[in-house]
Amino acid sequence: MKKLFLAIFIVTLLLIPQGFCAANEIPQPSAGTDAPILTDNRSRQNYTRWSAKVHSYLADNGDGTVTRVAYGSDGITAEKYNSLLRFVSGTRIPMELPVFGGFYAGSDFYFIVFGQNN
Repeated sequence: MKKLFLAIFIVTLLLIPQGFCAANEIPQPSAGTDAPILTDNRSRQNYTRWSAKVHSYLADNGDGTVTRVAYGSDGITAEKYNSLLRFVSGTRIPMELPVFGGFYAGSDFYFIVFGQNN
C-alpha cells in the first residue's frame, strides 16, 4: 500500500504544470536599487539522457547573500540577492569566446569558463 501511494505521489508531482511552481517567480527589487535582469531559464535543469552543461548556478557568498549566475543567448547574467532573496545588484558579462563552459565559485574569486570549437 505504501509503494502504491508513493508511486501515485511521484506521478502527480511529475504531471504538475511548470506554471504553478513558485520558483519561477522573480523576486521584486527593494526600493532604491536597480531592477533584476529578467531571464527565462525555466526547465533548463531538465537534462536529457545524455550529458549537458549546467546553465544556472547559485553561490553562497558566506555573508548571508547569494549570487545567481545564469548563461543565456545574450551572455552571462550575475545577480546578488540578500538573505530575504531581495535583489541587491546585477550585471551582464559579455561572452569572451563563443562557447560557455561553466561557472565555479572559489573561496576568494568566481571563475567563468569560455571556449571555442576547434
